Amino acid sequence: MFLDVFPTPGFLEERMYILLAEKLTLGEAQPEEDEKIAIHFVDLSAAKRMALNGRIRDAKTIVGILWLAQTPRRAR
Repeated sequence: MFLDVFPTPGFLEERMYILLAEKLTLGEAQPEEDEKIAIHFVDLSAAKRMALNGRIRDAKTIVGILWLAQTPRRAR
């Protein structure tokens, strides 16, 4: 299951795919030297509130959260 979005239509021809990954297993992350990634787990309802109240400001993350929030549970 995926969502196909154009982050800057009319300006660039860039296309992004937001994928729903399921049945993943925990493993050891191997980030590149210049990657600074902080992970914070929150439930979907909290993530949706954060997106809607401006705490999350990254457009692709907001779109992914709202898409997942409206996805019927049976499809997940």
